[in-house]
Amino acid sequence: LSAGTGSRATAASAVESIMDRLHTTGDACVALKSLIIVHHIVKHGRFILQDQLSVFPSSGGRNYLKLSGFRDEKSPLMWELSSWVRWYALYLEHLLSTSRIMGFFISSTSSTIHKDEYEEMVSSLTNSDLLREMDAL
Repeated sequence: LSAGTGSRATAASAVESIMDRLHTTGDACVALKSLIIVHHIVKHGRFILQDQLSVFPSSGGRNYLKLSGFRDEKSPLMWELSSWVRWYALYLEHLLSTSRIMGFFISSTSSTIHKDEYEEMVSSLTNSDLLREMDAL
């Protein structure tokens, strides 16, 4: 995670490594650890890491983390953890796709600045502008 202070290439390499580990593992514990790292980047990561995470892979779309079919069948405990992996991945996929659309990470500690600016902008809109925005949603 210290790659967030380096170059864009270093950050891209770090994100690619995390995603490769996530996509190649069959172990629920390793998958959960990888998802926690992704969530940490979203919540507390530097902008350069968040940026690389938001564009990886460039195609994006549904099933971004590709874990909807994840199964670790080594034991009943791992089977149970697999459902948590799928749920957590789905949560992060929604968070990432929403953040792509909004243009910033909603749950990020740095998004409070954007939130204040957005609240000020919304408070200055007329009713017809607000209704048009609601239609867009």
